[in-house]
Amino acid sequence: MSIGTYTITTRAVGTVLTATIYNTDHQNHVNNQNPQGTGAYSDNVAQMQATRNPGGVGSEVLASSLADELGSLRYMLLKALQHQDGTAAQWYATPEVVTNNTGNTVAAGDVVIIDTTSKAVNQTTVPSYNGAVGVVLVGGANGASIEVVYRGVQTVAVDGATTIGHYLVTSGTARKAHDSGVATGVAAPQGTFAVALTSSGGAGTVTALLFNALTVTTPSVLRGFIDGLIMSTAGSSSTGTVAAGQCADSGNTTYITLSSSISKTTAGWVVGSGNGGLDTGAIAPSTWYHWYVIAKSDLSVVDVVFSLSASAPTMPATYTYKRRIGSMKTDGSSNWTKFTQDGDYFRWAASVLDVNTINPGTAAVTITVTSPPGVTTEVMQNILLITGATAVSQLIVSDLAANDEAPGTAATPLGSIVATALNSAVSAPCQTRTNTSSQMRYRISYSDAGTVVRIATLGFRDQRGKNA
Repeated sequence: MSIGTYTITTRAVGTVLTATIYNTDHQNHVNNQNPQGTGAYSDNVAQMQATRNPGGVGSEVLASSLADELGSLRYMLLKALQHQDGTAAQWYATPEVVTNNTGNTVAAGDVVIIDTTSKAVNQTTVPSYNGAVGVVLVGGANGASIEVVYRGVQTVAVDGATTIGHYLVTSGTARKAHDSGVATGVAAPQGTFAVALTSSGGAGTVTALLFNALTVTTPSVLRGFIDGLIMSTAGSSSTGTVAAGQCADSGNTTYITLSSSISKTTAGWVVGSGNGGLDTGAIAPSTWYHWYVIAKSDLSVVDVVFSLSASAPTMPATYTYKRRIGSMKTDGSSNWTKFTQDGDYFRWAASVLDVNTINPGTAAVTITVTSPPGVTTEVMQNILLITGATAVSQLIVSDLAANDEAPGTAATPLGSIVATALNSAVSAPCQTRTNTSSQMRYRISYSDAGTVVRIATLGFRDQRGKNA
């Protein structure tokens, strides 16, 4: 250990130590044995880096020397620094120094995106950014060197109201954090980098705990997942309702969660239950509309919109994620037609007679049935065939994607229903896949003036985007 910065007077051999000499030397020690004059505990790098764990409350390890005391203090400094920068290896390491490339002056508490390759920071205008995020400790002008931290308890700038215990994600507002609306105890949403320890009634600052990890990701999204989100209407009503539920968005990148049921009217879209849900234009009579659950880019707000489009509704501003959850049809008064839904199963309250034809001929007939256009569905139908007085007949219904095959009793594809007597009626239930124009076909083996074909659509099965 070094002797310090003050000097000691050397006495020649034989010098008589008088009281004056002794008192002067002793006073020299008293005057100079201070922090500025005392020898250091950093004679070399290894000694400078030496630390000592002082233990915890109840398990203290007492110091036996000043070197032990210094080592204990260094140990605690190192642990405090590692709460700000998990990569810190020494007690005297400085916070991460990077270049400010945001184009703006940044201040302490600002949220920035870290480019760990170029050691620069950029604007956090990417909501829920799923990458390295830091908070400015010491700010500066654009192009200047600034200090950032990745973890520990820090003051963080927020773009709006923030609740204690909610996860914080990056915001669309530059250099701000955003309350994700998701509380700790559940899976952190994409882009989470901190949790709020204090609240804010609006834009300002909060105290937050930054996570050690630079990236927080959600589990992989189960492709096509959907649960709940059951649709309903009283019928002859301008209001439709979607029950609570969760689904993967149409791109299978995140989950959209509707925490409680929401009702929408046929008016133009306005956020919130009880308000309009139409994406654009005016509601039309006897028309199909596709319903979507939608969410803002940070998943903070989830709502419902309906559209003529089966794949691309006009999205409200700031809403990024969507998932088609089903379809409804208006009646002649532009109100919703009543139905019952159970998962993918949709059953009309009143079945619809889509075909009622006399003597249709023996060529295949393409028909349009009461199921949503723009998507393929499996329609559930009852089919009736009445034979005339001349010959018996067979009837087959089929998917337009399949070959046009004649019905019969001996060769494939046989028949969906077979009449074995003249002037008789036979019926049977049937399920057939439609194309995206709500079309399918039927064909009979014999037709005359007494032949009648009737097809009633009871409902349909809609996969609601599971195989999109």
